[in-house]
Amino acid sequence: MVQKPRTILKQQVIMTVGLQQRLAVLEMSRQELIERIQEELDKNPVLEAKKLYSPKHPFPEMVHIHSLEDSLKQQIRENFSENKDRALATKIMRYLDEKGFLSHSIEELAKEISVSTAELESIIRTLQTFEPPGIFARNLQESLLLQLKAKGEEGSLPFRIVEHCFEELIHGRYSSLKKKMKREDLAKAIQKLASLQLRPLSCLKREIAIPIIPDLKVFRSPKEWLVLMNDEEFPEIEINLDYTALAPSSIEEKETLKTWHSEARNLLDSIVNRRKLLLKVAKYLTHLQSDFLSSRGNLKPLSVQELSLLFGLHESTMSRILSSKYIETPRGTFPLKELLCFNPEAKKVKEILVKLIQNENKEHPVTDEEIAQELKKQGHLIARRTIAKYRKTLGFLPSKARKNF
Repeated sequence: MVQKPRTILKQQVIMTVGLQQRLAVLEMSRQELIERIQEELDKNPVLEAKKLYSPKHPFPEMVHIHSLEDSLKQQIRENFSENKDRALATKIMRYLDEKGFLSHSIEELAKEISVSTAELESIIRTLQTFEPPGIFARNLQESLLLQLKAKGEEGSLPFRIVEHCFEELIHGRYSSLKKKMKREDLAKAIQKLASLQLRPLSCLKREIAIPIIPDLKVFRSPKEWLVLMNDEEFPEIEINLDYTALAPSSIEEKETLKTWHSEARNLLDSIVNRRKLLLKVAKYLTHLQSDFLSSRGNLKPLSVQELSLLFGLHESTMSRILSSKYIETPRGTFPLKELLCFNPEAKKVKEILVKLIQNENKEHPVTDEEIAQELKKQGHLIARRTIAKYRKTLGFLPSKARKNF
């Protein structure tokens, strides 16, 4: 029996330098790309600038890239699927005080916004799972309990101290506290409580950040929506033909010139690719969400996965396109990804989560990590932290607490 050699063909994705460059440039924010172009101009003589970057704004400038309001509105979109619930949550948001607490009692607030206390409390329970932990509490005690829940400490000694001995705690009556808790070893619990925020909003810091200059601009003409790249203040580069015409005098010079030219061409191609994909995606989203942009309706449901399929791109590529890109619209300037509505997927994920917990082995409850792995098998790439947030919203304790219970 003579064995004959066989040729086996395999499909394999080879990550070339050019492809790596394209993906890196695709993910860059506008400012990161400007800095990258400047670096290449400084080190690669084959590249030359047709137009240099000339910022009109003072730099650096003290700004918030994402305000608290932007962050809360994003979380509202992710956690409420019904338009009326979103509208109610947005109204409640306006009653936060400077600490991050609700400035009205439930009864006062229900009367103020014309809604039942039961419906109001249901919305507030979800709002209290938002970041930063402890926000939307009605008082300091509730805020500390919410922060401990977010850390998975529900039912722990620190949690019980806040729940049952709050007055003794805040007035430093430790002898009375030990007596009520029937414990002498409270040092670690008190230390853990000392790490919590007395004002939930105090954890938000002002940082030196780059002013937000949109990548894209959207205009409404009499007939249609127009989507344009924002080329203002953006550098223009090209290949220096004087260098490409040089006759190298040695192999080393030839190789160096070849490398410079290849790197310059890769960068130019990557910028063109970024521009092309950004425009295509932005035009589609503008057309889809035209009612929202013209203030005539809400966002239409669309996930990153669905958008990826529409364009025939891998989900990671679509995520790079949407990452750190801003669009200027008649409704303001905001991240491009905010023209997507993730709620349909969130609703599906929550349904799966409920089933997994309801059908779990009570001796070995499923952990958040195991839920994440199961969701991944079913095509949902959800972070463990997001699963923990959904679990809390649905009223389920952590796996360890469910087992003990």
